[in-house]
Amino acid sequence: MSSHPSRGFTLIEAIVLIAILGILATIAVPNFIRLQTRTRTSEALTNLGLLRDAQASAYAELGSFIRAGSAPAGAPGARPRPWVGANVLEFRELLGFAPEGDVYFQYGANGSADAFTLTAMSDLDGAGARAQFGFVHAAPGERVGLAHEFGSCARSGMYDAKTGLTTALDTIGPCGAEDGASRL
Repeated sequence: MSSHPSRGFTLIEAIVLIAILGILATIAVPNFIRLQTRTRTSEALTNLGLLRDAQASAYAELGSFIRAGSAPAGAPGARPRPWVGANVLEFRELLGFAPEGDVYFQYGANGSADAFTLTAMSDLDGAGARAQFGFVHAAPGERVGLAHEFGSCARSGMYDAKTGLTTALDTIGPCGAEDGASRL
């Protein structure tokens, strides 16, 4: 009966294995963070679309667009927050908007008789830089929308990657070139 001594990893094999795992981690982690950022961004784009439609309904019913202060309450961060706070009632009662579950973004709406601006803001990756998305519907014949109480979303429109300018009106999108990108 022949017996073979059991053999484990040599030091070189263990070092090679650790190096391979390190390389895989450096590739996988940034891709995972980008995927998370894209998923969180889709929340803002979807909810801004719902708010845009709610504004159109309000205008058809009332003849004016609606203003609703920022909600949920508190500074937006990288963690989802419950849809609670003082201005939530404005969104629910005036616009019929109440997202299901917690949200990553803080939302705001400014409206007048013939124009409105929507804003969504968050710190998507927890790196401290705020990502902002929005929608600007200018009054007929105008090229700018209404200012909003929070964020710095351009009143002149959303960022247009083709031109590099913030001139896209009646378009849901990022407020600037860096919005929606991970900073990690």
